[in-house]
Amino acid sequence: MKILVQTTGGSQLIAPSGQVLNPFRPHVVESCPFISSRISSGGIEVLLSKLTATTSDADFLTFWKEDPETAVEQYELAMTAESTKPVETIHVPPKVLPRRSR
Repeated sequence: MKILVQTTGGSQLIAPSGQVLNPFRPHVVESCPFISSRISSGGIEVLLSKLTATTSDADFLTFWKEDPETAVEQYELAMTAESTKPVETIHVPPKVLPRRSR
């Protein structure tokens, strides 16, 4: 599961995946024991949870570059709009098996 987090102190953290979490902006990260322990100890704050698997930090960074003040809210709205899009269903007719001869 991916989550949007921000460090609470002035130090940067490096997740086991190698992702650098800078204190100056939130980051989309994959939840893991390292991140969970930092959340429990108060070193990381969760801003959004239950993000889709296709969510990336690069996606969030575009919102951050546009307007850091409203980036989290705008990103949440975009993710909500994405998750409520109607899913197109494709009808697959059943396979017709040949008749067996007697």
